[in-house]
Amino acid sequence: MTHHLTFPGWEQRERSVCRHIINAAFATHINLGGPGLLERVYERALCLELTKRKIPYRRQVYLPLKYLDETLNENHVLDLIVDERVIVEIKAFERDHPVHLAQLRTYLRQAGLTYGLLINFGKIRILEGIAYVVQRGWRGQSRGRK
Repeated sequence: MTHHLTFPGWEQRERSVCRHIINAAFATHINLGGPGLLERVYERALCLELTKRKIPYRRQVYLPLKYLDETLNENHVLDLIVDERVIVEIKAFERDHPVHLAQLRTYLRQAGLTYGLLINFGKIRILEGIAYVVQRGWRGQSRGRK
């Protein structure tokens, strides 16, 4: 199943990767019967879908937290980094919270990456739970789409 989403400002490779991630998320949502499960269940199932589709990813990636030029003794834990290009943050909430997109933007900034997807499996219609972020540089403009 292909879902027609546009990603303004995204490079061709990242658009392709995101389409594959979103298609895998749709399959995951359908096969698990929609909302109502814990975040970690959706994460594990999405990883199985990505593996089945031969899409490379890393799961539960520790990202050191930096302050100025110092590395703090704290880490962010990223849900997924797909194809070493796109951070995927997974949620399972009925309602969206602005802090979820803010969290993804912070992860992108700290990781030095540009592209991110927020996938909220807590929605009845998964498409309503997908948002993307383009974060350009430390003080760059970020764009999000809900």
